[in-house]
Amino acid sequence: MSAMAILGQNYRQRRRPKGPLILVALAVLVVAFLAFAYSRGGEVPTARVEKQIALPTAAASNAATAQPEG
Repeated sequence: MSAMAILGQNYRQRRRPKGPLILVALAVLVVAFLAFAYSRGGEVPTARVEKQIALPTAAASNAATAQPEG
């Protein structure tokens, strides 16, 4: 056998490193998460809303007839 044949056999038996595959998988997960977050619309600023609370009629009539302090 020649030296090239032995080197060729050893080359075929080596396994590919798993490090790059893990990095590619993480990159795909990050891109998928960013796409999901973008599709959700991100943060939406909220505006303060003041609502009027309907008082019972007895409380409303007492508030209307109450004397102002002072």
